[in-house]
Amino acid sequence: MKVRNENRNQKPVEDQLDLTLYVSTETSDTVNRLSFTHTKHSFSRGSQRGICNNMIGIAIKDGIEFFKQGLIFYVLGQNNIPEHIPAKKRKKFRNLVVVVSGSSNQIITCYRNDDPFKYIRSKSKQLVKRPYSNAA
Repeated sequence: MKVRNENRNQKPVEDQLDLTLYVSTETSDTVNRLSFTHTKHSFSRGSQRGICNNMIGIAIKDGIEFFKQGLIFYVLGQNNIPEHIPAKKRKKFRNLVVVVSGSSNQIITCYRNDDPFKYIRSKSKQLVKRPYSNAA
């Protein structure tokens, strides 16, 4: 599979929140276009943590999906990093988590975790199980 990252227009940093991936398979000639938008939070956190759009695209394409709390967690663990990534750069891709909204293609945040599979499995299925009745 090939992924091509596209940012044609050089925009100011606050407007550079789009990520478009073109995914093609080796068996067919069709090219699928996946379009995601960063929230301002995800864009700032990604730049603070040294996670670029290319890394996010590879995590979305090759990562394992978890559907929890109305969100989609794409996890790129140690064992599912693609072969085409050089050995020197594999450490940057290890244990990368990208959180995408389940109802839209918005990237909410991205981070690294020492054991992302255990962390995401331990999350509850719903974001809030019951409304807070004791709120002040």
